[in-house]
Amino acid sequence: MAGGLNAAAIELRFDLFSRPVSGGAWTLVKGVPKFGVWDRPHSTAVVWSKSVGGLSMGQSYRVVVTHRWLTKRGSVMRTAVIASPSCDQVDARPDLALSFVGARSLSGGKTRYSVLVRNLGMTAASGFSVGMRINSLELPTARVVSLGAHKSTLVTFVAASCTAGSTLRFEADFSKEVDELNEGNNVVGTACPTMGG
Repeated sequence: MAGGLNAAAIELRFDLFSRPVSGGAWTLVKGVPKFGVWDRPHSTAVVWSKSVGGLSMGQSYRVVVTHRWLTKRGSVMRTAVIASPSCDQVDARPDLALSFVGARSLSGGKTRYSVLVRNLGMTAASGFSVGMRINSLELPTARVVSLGAHKSTLVTFVAASCTAGSTLRFEADFSKEVDELNEGNNVVGTACPTMGG
């Protein structure tokens, strides 16, 4: 007797499912070694262990275990399904984001331009550069030594005052030194602002 039933054998199958941490439908992960196949334990009292590697960050995972009891002829008598709790693989990389703060006139036809750099990620961003461009003129980059998780820093550039109709463009991690969660928020652009005194 197997599993408390008048069954000749019991078989188990492990399937791995994933979905984004933010939610959505669970999807079967295919091609996982030793998953998605029927295993037959040699005893009714068994502890089964399977491991999975190379999971993607930003995804939730869970294992669904299907049991089935078989007759001597191999027919399925009964099935049972158990799903594990979800396990989140949180993407902990830094995430740099920019916002334009403003511009202040200086003497000699110069202006100080300021941007706020924020790290929205869960880990610190090591050294990186911030770039600025006025129309097609690219200025020397500014250097940020490090920026902790959920921290911000003000970065300034001193350059010739822009003129009406000019476009300013700022870019965090200008030299692509930081492996980020989101590269899409590294750039901010704005029209030449009215100068503050």
